[in-house]
Amino acid sequence: MIWDEEEGVYRTEMGEKVEEIKEANYLFRFEKEVLEKVSKWAETVEPAYVGSVMKSTIEDINRELSVSRPKSRISWGIEVPNDPDQTVYVWLDALSNYLTVLNYHKCASKEEEDIIRHNISNFVHFVGKDISKFHCIYWPSFLLSTFGLNCPLPNMVFNHGHWTKDFKKMSKSLGNVVDPIDIISRYSLDSVRLYFLSQGPQFKDMDFSEEKLLRVHNDILIDQYMNII
Repeated sequence: MIWDEEEGVYRTEMGEKVEEIKEANYLFRFEKEVLEKVSKWAETVEPAYVGSVMKSTIEDINRELSVSRPKSRISWGIEVPNDPDQTVYVWLDALSNYLTVLNYHKCASKEEEDIIRHNISNFVHFVGKDISKFHCIYWPSFLLSTFGLNCPLPNMVFNHGHWTKDFKKMSKSLGNVVDPIDIISRYSLDSVRLYFLSQGPQFKDMDFSEEKLLRVHNDILIDQYMNII
């Protein structure tokens, strides 16, 4: 959140006013033992400073997380079982889909379940920095609370920066997005791939520049790689 000194309100990164509301929802309770294990596991989070932030966040975390929304406000969500007036909090639903992809719901034996757990432990997640909390605190907490403290967690979560445009986060509402199909048609797929992979954000944000893309196209792809052939 960003403090708007002029109007005396907090705003989102997109400039929307943050409002405090009260409503009746279902809650997920973070057990002490779960948070302790997640905090220790956060030492594997990269970059290391993000892991440190996650550990500090865990220390201050509210022990309960709202995991549903009134259907009157979020009508497009999945209904809470046996309560059609509530829909499932989108992150609880989204993160549980990892288990669906691994066919966990089709496990017919403990051996099959063990294979799924082994696969989870070999995961490396690459996520944007703005969803670090969900992947580094909520997701492992959901896993451990569901499958027990012995459930393995992903090997690592790497949190990368954002591609920005005009030094602002790309947003459909702001309209400052880059059409990948358009730039591929003008510079070729190889040039666009080279630009994004070589110039892209890792530990910090990077601003998209068509001029820089053209320079990478000419200086690296054409003058260097093409001359090798």
